[in-house]
Amino acid sequence: MIVWLVLRIFQSFESVLHNKRKTYHSVPWRE
Repeated sequence: MIVWLVLRIFQSFESVLHNKRKTYHSVPWRE
């Protein structure tokens, strides 16, 4: 159960990071 929880958190964390990076790169005024 604990392992499942850790994996779950890790997945969501990675997803958030990916989304941030995606948004960061897709923002036009950033460049």
